[in-house]
Amino acid sequence: LRRNNVADAPKYQVTLVDPGVDYGNLDEAGLSKRRSWMIGLSAHGLNAIQEIPRLYEDYIQGVGVPVRKGTIGIGATFKSTTDVDETYGFCVDRNYVCGAIARYLNDNFAHDAQFVSHYDTRALFVDSENRKVMVR
Repeated sequence: LRRNNVADAPKYQVTLVDPGVDYGNLDEAGLSKRRSWMIGLSAHGLNAIQEIPRLYEDYIQGVGVPVRKGTIGIGATFKSTTDVDETYGFCVDRNYVCGAIARYLNDNFAHDAQFVSHYDTRALFVDSENRKVMVR
């Protein structure tokens, strides 16, 4: 969507289809109520998030815990622990990172004609020939 702002770039229509609710509209209590799991974002995930201006700093940084140590264990006898550069690891509840990204989209693109969100909607299949997605 940010690429649409560049004058000579092709314009993209972005349609978000999600079978769940808009996590961007949930408060902390609403995010905690929903079934979730902890996920670790490593260098690749963090780098992808940090490439989008202000997404990490304004929306994601405050919802997770930086990883400071890493431990690898093989069986009961071998265990190795090492310090980790905080820029390469981040542990967060999945719902909180989904909520942060949804809030970012709502705050920055809710009124953009090139962005449409369909929550409580299931994608059934993609028709690549006609460039359509069948949803229910």
